[in-house]
Amino acid sequence: MGGVSKLRESQAFDVESSCAIYPDIAQALAEGRLLDAWEHYDRHGRSEGRAPCRFDANFYLCSRAAITPACHQTDGTTTARGSI
Repeated sequence: MGGVSKLRESQAFDVESSCAIYPDIAQALAEGRLLDAWEHYDRHGRSEGRAPCRFDANFYLCSRAAITPACHQTDGTTTARGSI
């Protein structure tokens, strides 16, 4: 992975959300089997397909109305473009 991409990913990495998403990581940190969640993600998690943080794709797309003409709500309905 390129240096700039890795830097951006490390800045987006969130220990709290990583622990919330992956209880095994939270437990390993609590027990001292893991010392650094980012280091574990960088060495293993990325290749395992783990997410570096929580990401709400719907919120992201809806907050960028120019990208997405209609946004899907969690109930399956849509919001009109620019109504956020």
